Amino acid sequence: MLTAYLRETLIVPSPGTLRPRLLRLATYRRRGRVPKGDRRVVRAYVNRPEFVALPRGLAPKVRAMAPSRLVDLRLVLPPVDFGWRGQLRPEQSQAAWKLVRAGGGILIAPPGAGKTEVGLALAAAFRQPALWLVHTKPLADQARERARRLFNLPRGAIGYVGEGWEDWGSHLTVGMVQTFAKKRMSGATKRFGTIIQDEVHHAPSLTSATVISRFPARYRLGLTATLDRPDGLGPLAVDLMGPTIVSIEQRELLAQGRIVLPTVQVVPTRFAYWGSGEWSDLQRARARDLGRNVLACELAAREFRSGRRVIVLVDLRPHAHLLARALVKRWRVPAVALTGLSPKATRARAFREVQEGRLVAVCTKLIDEGVDIPAVDSLVMAAPGKSPVKIKQQVGRAMRAWEGKTEARIIDLADVQVDSLRKQLRQRLAIYRKPPPEGLGLRVTRG
Repeated sequence: MLTAYLRETLIVPSPGTLRPRLLRLATYRRRGRVPKGDRRVVRAYVNRPEFVALPRGLAPKVRAMAPSRLVDLRLVLPPVDFGWRGQLRPEQSQAAWKLVRAGGGILIAPPGAGKTEVGLALAAAFRQPALWLVHTKPLADQARERARRLFNLPRGAIGYVGEGWEDWGSHLTVGMVQTFAKKRMSGATKRFGTIIQDEVHHAPSLTSATVISRFPARYRLGLTATLDRPDGLGPLAVDLMGPTIVSIEQRELLAQGRIVLPTVQVVPTRFAYWGSGEWSDLQRARARDLGRNVLACELAAREFRSGRRVIVLVDLRPHAHLLARALVKRWRVPAVALTGLSPKATRARAFREVQEGRLVAVCTKLIDEGVDIPAVDSLVMAAPGKSPVKIKQQVGRAMRAWEGKTEARIIDLADVQVDSLRKQLRQRLAIYRKPPPEGLGLRVTRG
């Protein structure tokens, strides 16, 4: 009989003739274009003569492969009381109950479903010191702010580790994945009985997968809007964190008035490109194109002057500053560029003014996750791509319900004269039009 040990990973000593099959279980192949430095094949295992270590979520498949005995060595610490004082909506409460009964796993829910609230409720329900892993500062700030509001805890109970800070909380620690990957924190792995990965579709990255696989915590929970990654590595997130236990449907939130479905307006540009085949060169050329930038500003100004709450989305920091300056100087529209380098206070003030309809924010990818401006009803996508995850996150900025908000608009600047960008447009259109969960089920018009 095969004996396996469940800790931070699934350890199978002396697997014998089963070794090749076990290694194949934890081998994943990327699809599509592979970035420089990445490998087509991802091997998420440790193969030593005396044992094989696999992602924890593969335990059911290993047990189905051969008669086996599973020894559970996951870490359980003395229980702690989080002083939960929140109130979940019915669909949130049902989702939390299913995840508690399953002992963790993955929650998939669209923007506006309140994934953060459900995750914090589960931390309280598991009654274990918890580590909340994030990969951006806005997500860290959001988790800490919500935890302070939903938990009745003293100041030292909620900590933060990242950006040079090492403040461990007795109940909840919000941690930057990048910090945990760089530092040797052998003692940290024994601090937590619950690990929660926010935006768990990032878990298959080498950084996140390495960090998650260090912790023997009893409970693992993943939160995301979708596991549909462009590189096809979504199954690795499941094998790291556990199966998808709950998927809150978009139609449920729509029926309850929690979200609105935007209309997508596709606006063709005249941008043409004859440069190198490098994506970075194409991006820079697109960001510098005068006609394209004039079109983006005209659309943003039109939306703002019609009384809408407007966000313009770009990829590059110089592009954000260029458009914001142009809106202020030429179109006489109050605007600000927000990037990852913008101070927290600046971002907070700008988001508040966008919410009040007094400012246009031109944002880089920092807006994709961890930002809640529910009044936004116009999104100008000035540098759209093809990633299903990113598109759903970006569109989600305009989907949240708000008093008096009955509809929303997504303006997609479509570069139809460049082959690679025209292909990306077709991929975006499929995401816009397909019904959930594969797509968003939105109506598309031509502008």
